[in-house]
Amino acid sequence: VGETYFFRDSRQTDLIQRHLLPASAAERHGAPVEVWSAGCSTGEEAYTLAMLAAELGMGRGVRVLGTDLSARSIARAEGGLYGTWSLRGVSDTRRRAWFVTSGASYQVRPTVREAVRFRAANLLDGTADRFDIVVCRNVLIYLTAGAVRHAAHLLRDSLRPGGWLVTGASDPPIAVPGLERVQTPDGLAYHRAVEASAARSGPPAAPRRRARPSTGQTPPPVPAPAAPASPASPGPLTTEQPETAPQQGPQQQQPPGPAPAVLARRLGDAGRRAEALVTVERAVGVDPFDAELRYLAAILHLDGGEVSAAVDAARAALYLAPDLGVAHLVLGWAQAARGQDAAAARSYRAAARELAALDPDAGVPCDGQPAGHLAAVAARLALMAGGRAG
Repeated sequence: VGETYFFRDSRQTDLIQRHLLPASAAERHGAPVEVWSAGCSTGEEAYTLAMLAAELGMGRGVRVLGTDLSARSIARAEGGLYGTWSLRGVSDTRRRAWFVTSGASYQVRPTVREAVRFRAANLLDGTADRFDIVVCRNVLIYLTAGAVRHAAHLLRDSLRPGGWLVTGASDPPIAVPGLERVQTPDGLAYHRAVEASAARSGPPAAPRRRARPSTGQTPPPVPAPAAPASPASPGPLTTEQPETAPQQGPQQQQPPGPAPAVLARRLGDAGRRAEALVTVERAVGVDPFDAELRYLAAILHLDGGEVSAAVDAARAALYLAPDLGVAHLVLGWAQAARGQDAAAARSYRAAARELAALDPDAGVPCDGQPAGHLAAVAARLALMAGGRAG
């Protein structure tokens, strides 16, 4: 898919800037903080990480590596030239601080580009480098369950003791020995436990990877902008022990009041989609193992025309609950909205198969409509999408 842009997901960039960068700098005692953007696509995320550090006045002490499987994407990243769509999440202040206008495009300033290096690499091959922060967002969602487990071991082993891992909100949850789930006021991260770092268990043999579209020398530092915004003081970090398997569910409980899924449905039914989506995203940060929340996120993204995000959320739901027929159905809708009729037909057929296995008069889990009705709808949509695909 390759969907990426600067300063994507403000909650996660706040998490990195307010918590992880300062914590890593304190841990390094003056040594450079090493940051890895794994699956960086065309480089927007890697440059964003350097900009976040510079805004803290840490530009002289942070080095960023961006890697991606696609050599073409890496070549674009090294050029540092972007269109307005890649800057859709960038404020005017940041645009002036970090970019130079070049015709209808925007060039990342040399002081930022010099702080980031790129190379083509396959995440599933691992790396001999060690990092204080690893950001691997919206990559795991494209892997098989076995590949996710393999990648999780490799990501853990790429961290220094005390290092931090950030995955995407739509990525499947991971649970490997030596990684603790940490809940912060700005979201979820994984922390490599210092005491467990010496006992590294080898990752399992690498399984076949599903194809994912695209998504030297020590670099000099990045100076801070003339008037950087001061980030809020870090809030408390709450450490959770990792689950032995995703099916066990989270250890942190939801706050009192209506269940997040119920509240999100009420908000959505009232036409308050943005509030409903915020409710779901916050709940996913607390409980990343809830397939219904991921399904609701897919519906809400699709209602807002956010097709790529809808696809990611639906796939996350299916990772957690492969037999959730309505998640196959919404994935098909999103794929059809992209014009991917062959993929949509496969998703519709999977939806019809799963829904037909249920009592036709019973309400479907996560939806409530009769299973027989939705199975018939999915079957018709499969025929139509298959016809368009030829």
